[in-house]
Amino acid sequence: MTVPILSAKEIMFGYGKEPLFERFSMEVGAGETVSIVGANGAGKTTLLNCLIGSAKVWSGEVLLEGKPIREADRKTLYETVAYVPQKSGIPLSFTVLESVLIGLTGGIRLFGTPGRKEE
Repeated sequence: MTVPILSAKEIMFGYGKEPLFERFSMEVGAGETVSIVGANGAGKTTLLNCLIGSAKVWSGEVLLEGKPIREADRKTLYETVAYVPQKSGIPLSFTVLESVLIGLTGGIRLFGTPGRKEE
Protein backbone atom coordinates (compact mmCIF):
# COMPACT_ATOMS: atom_id res chain seq x y z
CA MET A 1 0.00 0.00 0.00
CA THR A 2 1.38 3.40 -1.00
CA VAL A 3 1.29 6.19 1.58
CA PRO A 4 -0.49 9.30 0.25
CA ILE A 5 1.65 12.43 -0.14
CA LEU A 6 -1.02 14.50 1.63
CA SER A 7 -4.09 13.40 3.51
CA ALA A 8 -6.70 14.95 5.75
CA LYS A 9 -8.65 12.85 8.21
CA GLU A 10 -11.93 14.32 9.43
CA ILE A 11 -10.53 17.83 9.88
CA MET A 12 -12.62 20.68 11.25
CA PHE A 13 -11.83 24.40 11.15
CA GLY A 14 -13.69 27.66 11.44
CA TYR A 15 -13.58 31.23 12.62
CA GLY A 16 -15.04 32.29 15.94
CA LYS A 17 -17.25 29.51 17.24
CA GLU A 18 -18.77 28.41 13.93
CA PRO A 19 -17.06 25.67 11.91
CA LEU A 20 -16.42 26.51 8.27
CA PHE A 21 -16.04 22.83 7.46
CA GLU A 22 -16.12 19.66 9.53
CA ARG A 23 -15.27 15.98 9.03
CA PHE A 24 -13.41 16.82 5.79
CA SER A 25 -11.26 13.93 4.56
CA MET A 26 -9.14 13.43 1.45
CA GLU A 27 -6.00 11.75 0.13
CA VAL A 28 -3.63 12.88 -2.62
CA GLY A 29 -1.18 10.38 -4.06
CA ALA A 30 2.03 11.01 -5.98
CA GLY A 31 1.33 12.44 -9.42
CA GLU A 32 -2.33 13.17 -8.74
CA THR A 33 -3.94 16.52 -9.49
CA VAL A 34 -6.70 17.86 -7.26
CA SER A 35 -8.99 20.84 -7.79
CA ILE A 36 -10.93 22.64 -5.09
CA VAL A 37 -13.99 24.29 -6.56
CA GLY A 38 -16.53 26.49 -4.84
CA ALA A 39 -18.17 29.88 -4.64
CA ASN A 40 -16.28 32.97 -3.51
CA GLY A 41 -16.02 32.98 0.28
CA ALA A 42 -16.82 29.27 0.58
CA GLY A 43 -13.53 28.47 2.33
CA LYS A 44 -11.28 27.14 -0.46
CA THR A 45 -8.24 29.19 0.60
CA THR A 46 -8.87 28.42 4.26
CA LEU A 47 -8.97 24.71 3.45
CA LEU A 48 -5.66 25.01 1.58
CA ASN A 49 -4.13 26.82 4.55
CA CYS A 50 -5.21 23.95 6.80
CA LEU A 51 -3.83 21.37 4.38
CA ILE A 52 -0.38 23.01 4.20
CA GLY A 53 -0.16 23.63 7.93
CA SER A 54 -0.55 27.42 7.82
CA ALA A 55 -3.79 27.21 9.81
CA LYS A 56 -4.17 24.85 12.75
CA VAL A 57 -7.21 22.59 12.44
CA TRP A 58 -9.58 22.40 15.39
CA SER A 59 -9.81 18.64 15.20
CA GLY A 60 -8.80 15.81 12.94
CA GLU A 61 -5.40 15.39 11.39
CA VAL A 62 -3.46 16.51 8.31
CA LEU A 63 -0.72 14.08 7.30
CA LEU A 64 2.29 14.72 5.07
CA GLU A 65 3.67 11.42 3.78
CA GLY A 66 1.87 9.60 6.60
CA LYS A 67 3.15 11.80 9.44
CA PRO A 68 1.35 14.71 11.15
CA ILE A 69 2.13 17.90 9.22
CA ARG A 70 2.51 19.81 12.48
CA GLU A 71 5.55 17.62 13.26
CA ALA A 72 7.21 18.07 9.85
CA ASP A 73 10.48 19.96 9.86
CA ARG A 74 10.59 23.05 7.65
CA LYS A 75 12.99 21.51 5.12
CA THR A 76 10.70 18.53 4.50
CA LEU A 77 7.67 20.79 4.33
CA TYR A 78 9.30 23.17 1.84
CA GLU A 79 10.57 20.31 -0.31
CA THR A 80 7.16 18.63 -0.43
CA VAL A 81 4.57 21.42 -0.43
CA ALA A 82 4.46 24.42 -2.74
CA TYR A 83 1.77 27.07 -2.41
CA VAL A 84 1.46 30.31 -4.35
CA PRO A 85 -1.27 32.48 -2.84
CA GLN A 86 -3.66 34.33 -5.11
CA LYS A 87 -2.87 37.58 -3.31
CA SER A 88 0.39 38.12 -1.48
CA GLY A 89 -0.05 41.71 -0.35
CA ILE A 90 3.37 42.49 -1.82
CA PRO A 91 3.09 44.89 -4.78
CA LEU A 92 5.83 43.21 -6.83
CA SER A 93 5.49 41.44 -10.14
CA PHE A 94 7.37 38.24 -10.84
CA THR A 95 7.48 35.97 -13.86
CA VAL A 96 6.12 32.44 -13.47
CA LEU A 97 9.71 31.11 -13.35
CA GLU A 98 10.68 33.59 -10.64
CA SER A 99 7.59 32.68 -8.61
CA VAL A 100 8.42 28.98 -8.78
CA LEU A 101 12.07 29.59 -7.90
CA ILE A 102 11.00 31.59 -4.83
CA GLY A 103 9.13 28.49 -3.69
CA LEU A 104 12.32 26.45 -3.90
CA THR A 105 14.36 28.65 -1.60
CA GLY A 106 13.69 26.41 1.40
CA GLY A 107 15.78 23.69 -0.23
CA ILE A 108 18.71 25.91 -1.18
CA ARG A 109 21.53 26.59 1.26
CA LEU A 110 21.71 29.95 3.03
CA PHE A 111 22.73 32.74 0.61
CA GLY A 112 22.69 30.20 -2.23
CA THR A 113 21.11 30.81 -5.61
CA PRO A 114 19.05 28.49 -7.79
CA GLY A 115 21.09 26.58 -10.34
CA ARG A 116 20.31 24.81 -13.60
CA LYS A 117 18.61 21.94 -11.81
CA GLU A 118 16.13 24.29 -10.14
CA GLU A 119 15.48 26.25 -13.33
